[in-house]
Amino acid sequence: MRVPFKLRVPIFTSKTFSFEFVFEKKFSTKENIISLGSACHPAHLLDAMKFRKQSQPFDWLLTDPVLGMEYVCENIKLKFKYFTTDLMINKENHISASRYMYSCFFHHPTILTDNNVLNTYAKRSNRFLNTLQTHTCVFLYSATSASLNTINNVNILVASIVEFMQLIKPSDKLVVYINCEESLDENKENCDLLINELKKINHVNCTRFLLEEKKYGLWGYENNYYALLKELGVNVKIKFPKISIAKTFLNK
Repeated sequence: MRVPFKLRVPIFTSKTFSFEFVFEKKFSTKENIISLGSACHPAHLLDAMKFRKQSQPFDWLLTDPVLGMEYVCENIKLKFKYFTTDLMINKENHISASRYMYSCFFHHPTILTDNNVLNTYAKRSNRFLNTLQTHTCVFLYSATSASLNTINNVNILVASIVEFMQLIKPSDKLVVYINCEESLDENKENCDLLINELKKINHVNCTRFLLEEKKYGLWGYENNYYALLKELGVNVKIKFPKISIAKTFLNK
């Protein structure tokens, strides 16, 4: 994975080694931000900004973006009873629980045979339920512009978000961003509909995020993450950057 928010400036180079100034952006927040999926992007964003303090069950899953909040709601209500039950290989050749074939353990293919991975997810699930009860949280969810290709899909996602807000504390918030691959106009009418419908729900904010995937890859331009969280109303601040000198030995 790329090292985010770092700039390296050479200051001296010899035949055997080089020195560089390393400038690393630093951010801070007092918010307890938890990723809900639907894919890895929210967890990666929190990792990149050093805001992901604990592993949570939805961090590295790959879930249908329209059904992802419904998936979260059901696991909360059932206390993750079926989260890792009857694991099998789905049609995309990934590991899924039989009850949730639209969600897969994309980064943990050994979960089918490794009890240690199962135990890890059990710990993460219990941690999530405990945090839900004891800490004020900002929950972070991403959908894709491509998934919002029908009004029905928008309605399904909105309904599950309404249900989710009834399951969390009045002090909690949900922030949602729509990942657009190359243009903010992708499925524009339906994305606008989602944003406008979510404006009607207290403690929910929604916006778009432009990945420019061809240029920056699946994660998008990481230096834009701060602006994204600010637009979503998350209390984040820029700190003084970390400045250091690195010595690198060169191959002969």
